[in-house]
Amino acid sequence: IRNKNNIAITLPPNKESAFELMSKVKKLCYELENKNYNFIIQPHPNLNFSKILSLLELKKLPKNLSISNEKIHELLRKCFFNISMSTGAAYDAVLCGNIVFNLESELELANNYLDIFDDNFPLVNSLSIESIRNILLKFKQDSKNIANYIEEFHRLRNYLIKGMNVVNDLHLSKFKLD
Repeated sequence: IRNKNNIAITLPPNKESAFELMSKVKKLCYELENKNYNFIIQPHPNLNFSKILSLLELKKLPKNLSISNEKIHELLRKCFFNISMSTGAAYDAVLCGNIVFNLESELELANNYLDIFDDNFPLVNSLSIESIRNILLKFKQDSKNIANYIEEFHRLRNYLIKGMNVVNDLHLSKFKLD
């Protein structure tokens, strides 16, 4: 059952990006501690996550932050939101019906796996952690604020499911040699 208070944090395989994402999420957890949001970390299987926790001095997690050992799709189906950076898991999140916030990196330029869709789906743009916080607070103030996000990510999900480049004569003609 999907919970509107659950936010999946899908970590990338790159340790620098994972550290940047976790350091910002740690701050967000404390700022939204009393707003009933649950942040659930999904470590990448190729990442030494305990080292990231150690570097962030997170011996004890904030009360609204937990670590999942579930398969990624199981976790995403329980969450309403996803925060990601530099990971293809953003596609999994969209396909599982999540609203995805791509955290803007201060270190990498190519950190948003969904930005190829930003012409038709502007809500996939990268956001600062402050912008994500403000959006989540707006959702708590009035649930009507979320309607645009639900609609846009539903459209993106359908677009991905139907296929971005359906095989047909028109698309195949682009590969013909004259």
